[in-house]
Amino acid sequence: MDRKDRKTLKGYFLKGKVPTEGEFAQLIDSVPNIAEDGHIVCTEEGWALHPHKQGKMRVTLHEAAGEPAVWTLALTPDKGLAITNEAGEMLLELKQDKQIALYASVEQGGRPGPEYREMKADKHWQDLVNITDLEEGSHVYSVIALYRDKDLGVCKLTRATAICLNSIEQWVESPRKHWWGWSGRIRFRWQEKDDKIWLQVRSTRKSYSGKIYCQVTEIFKK
Repeated sequence: MDRKDRKTLKGYFLKGKVPTEGEFAQLIDSVPNIAEDGHIVCTEEGWALHPHKQGKMRVTLHEAAGEPAVWTLALTPDKGLAITNEAGEMLLELKQDKQIALYASVEQGGRPGPEYREMKADKHWQDLVNITDLEEGSHVYSVIALYRDKDLGVCKLTRATAICLNSIEQWVESPRKHWWGWSGRIRFRWQEKDDKIWLQVRSTRKSYSGKIYCQVTEIFKK
């Protein structure tokens, strides 16, 4: 397609000049055509992009006109959003079921923020994670919890593995769990609430100056 800049197009219509058929064709090719190129519509909810007829919905980013796309955003057949690089390799896919598929390594930059939750050691159960896909999904979590009471000079670390197979079978394994109870000032449990299964944590005694710092990582999902 032979596209011309504004200066060239304006030159075809100077006083006394009669544009040729070819120059009219260049004018037409130099502007977007809704019927062929698709279009962008401003709606009450914002800008809406539509593909041409039944074509694919893609947005490509280029360093310069005529150069290959450096990045491409495209809708997948299952209404997901995919991001591909210059080589056409998919790096990230966002799915409608709230799943994110990452096909690349992650490099962390800058100073990392806190990767744990901080809670009061008030002997009240605190929610950590909840499971909703009890009929089809099984989950395993690695849990690291630190109990610290600066006033009493107490610091205890608890490692645990929380397993949820289904709506009936859930349990927590830990070296701190004994037949008589929990040591380490912290205990965990699975609890049904609001039609969900929750992994919960609490201190084994009430302390106004104690804190619980807890990190939960999902290590298996099926």
